Amino acid sequence: MKIHRFTGTRLKHGKQLRCPAKFVNDLIAGHLAGRREPHITKREEGEIRFFASEVRQAVSEMRERIATWQRDAHYTKRELGEDAIEHRIVSEYDAGTYPWMQYFGYLFGKLPPSVNSRTPGRGPSLSDFQSWAASDLVRVIVRETLYMRKGFYYPDKEIRRTISTRKSRR
Repeated sequence: MKIHRFTGTRLKHGKQLRCPAKFVNDLIAGHLAGRREPHITKREEGEIRFFASEVRQAVSEMRERIATWQRDAHYTKRELGEDAIEHRIVSEYDAGTYPWMQYFGYLFGKLPPSVNSRTPGRGPSLSDFQSWAASDLVRVIVRETLYMRKGFYYPDKEIRRTISTRKSRR
């Protein structure tokens, strides 16, 4: 009923829709066309950089721990699987201190496939810490956290520029 009410004002009466979902998507895309992407303000930039530095420190420490766990498992001739690593990470990093940790599995799954991966074509795996870059994971965590707070995505280019360790030029 809502789609009919929504589309009824934009269609001639009596005209039948063959694919209402496509029509609504096209209508929304046309409505949003030409709209500027959201930009990060100077005030938000400082907050985002501070948050990104905390995340960067935790993720770098996480990579070191994974390497240590794998080295120890190699010496004891045990196999350390993906689930065991994720369980250790979630248990060692408190969700109270790191609020994004409760979504860690989801956030890690959003990483793009890596060139260094042992299994080409698939996404990176926790057990193969060479297959993912800490900077990519930081960017994904910051981007998704901002989405959860604000309700919209900032462009990747804006986030990369903001959280880069070099001074940004505007």
